[in-house]
Amino acid sequence: MLPYRRNKAIVKRKFARKLVSWVVIIVLFLSLSGLPASARNTPADIQVIDRQPDQPVNEPEQSVPAAPSAPGLNNPQEFEAFVDNFFQEELSKTHIPGGVVSVVKDGKLFFAKGYGYANLEKKIPVEADKTLFRVASLSKLFTATAAMQLYERGQLDIHADVNKYLTDFQIKNPFSEPVTAARMMLHTDGTTKRRIGLAARTAQEMEPLGDYLADHMPPVVWQPGELYSYSSHSIALLGYLVEKISGTPFAQYIDKNIFQPLQMRRSTFLGVAE
Repeated sequence: MLPYRRNKAIVKRKFARKLVSWVVIIVLFLSLSGLPASARNTPADIQVIDRQPDQPVNEPEQSVPAAPSAPGLNNPQEFEAFVDNFFQEELSKTHIPGGVVSVVKDGKLFFAKGYGYANLEKKIPVEADKTLFRVASLSKLFTATAAMQLYERGQLDIHADVNKYLTDFQIKNPFSEPVTAARMMLHTDGTTKRRIGLAARTAQEMEPLGDYLADHMPPVVWQPGELYSYSSHSIALLGYLVEKISGTPFAQYIDKNIFQPLQMRRSTFLGVAE
């Protein structure tokens, strides 16, 4: 009896599996056959794609409109109105005493005008061609230009250790990689101090650059050439190299070799314009 019942149970299980399989096949068939009808009843704003298109679908190219010309680029009067409006708002909002805007276009002076006061107490207005402004770190451009002039003349090796050119003091560098003029220009000489003494109250209080750097040159704390760290002291040392190698005070060198050839007669590295 037991073998007979076991065989009968096996037959029932096989029949059940076949029945389930046929039901699944019928359901799938009915579902697939109904797809076209469902698609026809889909609202027009919905697209049903039942297969990949033969060609890739490309988005229509969108034409980019040309950017309108900035106001005043071709008309000095229009540009002046724009700058006048800007300074009228900024001077009152930020409490800036004064400023000047100069624009050169195609090698010619396009616009120049002063705003506000050069001296608030005496009510002296800013004049574009007379009032002096400190250019701060833009002076680094002139210092690097002077160094490259000496490089072009074969007087400065920008890849040599700067200690080669220093006689009054030496840079303390614990690393094998040297501090070079090129690395000083790239702010990768290994020092980290950003600021240098900004000004002296009188010409008599001005300390010679070499004396100042000998006492205040920051230490080299990173291997030169590996880390960028903005350093005003490094550029000051570069200016001192210009002074040492050329045998000319830095301010005089810049005036003779850069300012005068460029006809920059109202620019100076001296404390007071002469």
